[in-house]
Amino acid sequence: MKHLVIIFILISPLNVFAFKNIKELIKDFEAKSFDLGEVIKEKRYYRVNKGDLAIVESYTQEELSFNFLFYKPIRLSLKSLVVLSPNIDGVTILERRLAHRLAKEGHPVLVPINRAEEISFDEESASKIERKIRRDLAGTFFAIKGLKKELPALRTNKMGLVGASLGGIHSAILYGLDHRFQALFMAVAGGDTPSLLKDTQREDLIDFRNCLMEALGIRSLSRYETYLRGFLFLDPNLIINNPKVENVAMVISDKDKIVPTRNQWILWKKIKAEGVHPKTFILDKGHVRGALELIVKEKFLLNWFGKKLL
Repeated sequence: MKHLVIIFILISPLNVFAFKNIKELIKDFEAKSFDLGEVIKEKRYYRVNKGDLAIVESYTQEELSFNFLFYKPIRLSLKSLVVLSPNIDGVTILERRLAHRLAKEGHPVLVPINRAEEISFDEESASKIERKIRRDLAGTFFAIKGLKKELPALRTNKMGLVGASLGGIHSAILYGLDHRFQALFMAVAGGDTPSLLKDTQREDLIDFRNCLMEALGIRSLSRYETYLRGFLFLDPNLIINNPKVENVAMVISDKDKIVPTRNQWILWKKIKAEGVHPKTFILDKGHVRGALELIVKEKFLLNWFGKKLL
């Protein structure tokens, strides 16, 4: 195996302040096009559009295309936009169910669809992964910007974020960078990704790790972790830069081997160190059941956003 299609985000705690805000992160990108797209589903309370956008990365002059889903309530109210970040397997029943409930209650919902990129195994692999992180975050930013231009009444000054696993990790980074987000509910998301990648038992991540270690001649997991820390600059620990860090709620699974429980508690402790005790639901379960807790806690999610996004 010489390459792997990468659709996940990697991050490192050593460079938490590499980007202070979303403007710094997107400065190397320019919008080229935005299309809200056709309605692909129509329900009693909302319609779903599948749209696309293109941005240009200035230092490579590469045009990057992104897709997204937009759940628009039939009666566009003053409720805030919610960004729902997908998990590593893409838009699954989890995301569709949450988007349905949020839109039914009047929240417009943006679901960015992660781009797949082929990354070869060589000395530039980690820097290419870092570049992919920036691209995905920039894609979400420009999707919000495009929606606001199409729908001026869209409320983007106070937005919500929700996601599980990769979606929770992505959401935590965005929450720290873009302070228009003022409430977050995430499940089974962890900090300190270099150690997460060392310990995860997800098979495709193990395959990626083993192939990259072989290509670089790295023989120990500790050296691999150290290697990643030198190249990956974004981290969910950025979450504490948001003035509304007290508006973070999270689900932690105490038997998780995909996003190891230790890493979930690392992120929790980072928030707690700021003098904030995040609203926390702890399950004696594994990764998938922890992610699905977002559905179980739908009523809490709606009330949480209802209170925090007034």
